[in-house]
Amino acid sequence: MRCVKVDPKEVLENRFTSEDVKFYLCNLGPAVFFLVLVSALAVVMSFTGGRNVGRGVLLILMTVLLLIGCASRLISIRVKSNKRLKESVDKFGRDILEMDLRDPNNEVYMLHPDKYETYVIVSSRYLYFAKESVFALDDIKEAYIDLNDMAGQNKAGSGNQRPYDHNNKSARETTRFCKPAYITTMDGQKKRCLVALEEDQMRQLDEFLITLGK
Repeated sequence: MRCVKVDPKEVLENRFTSEDVKFYLCNLGPAVFFLVLVSALAVVMSFTGGRNVGRGVLLILMTVLLLIGCASRLISIRVKSNKRLKESVDKFGRDILEMDLRDPNNEVYMLHPDKYETYVIVSSRYLYFAKESVFALDDIKEAYIDLNDMAGQNKAGSGNQRPYDHNNKSARETTRFCKPAYITTMDGQKKRCLVALEEDQMRQLDEFLITLGK
């Protein structure tokens, strides 16, 4: 946790950047590569004639559907995230939130100063999950981080056994530290936000979250 100056626009906006391009390439790259291989195989099979032509076309169609499915899922996640962020900003007022974020006494949890998507900011009034959502502290009934969730470690393979590499700004390196935070508001709505922090900060934030609503 640190008290640092943050850029309100980077917290309250989720603009498409070069990092997003890298993220999509990283996630869709294998499917595209597989499509190329299958297409090459289909061409070879077409020269043999007979049933192989139909099988080759079927393989291409199945791979295209797989690629479309992956792309649709990633786009859907981004659209939903942007919608939730916009709803939060509209609910509390952009000017109010920007002024609140400029408070030098705000507590900031982060994986890397350049990785705004990992910022979790606690002010005297609000809890910010940068580029994702904003909650009023007095509207939180229950909050915690699922520290036992292993999704990020399983996806990345090596887990958190090695420290965060500050020279590696890839989405994969960030994903390695992701764990879900669950926020229940006073009206009973339960929201899920992803948190990417190293273990010490993750536990500090979790200890703070569980005090909310008590």
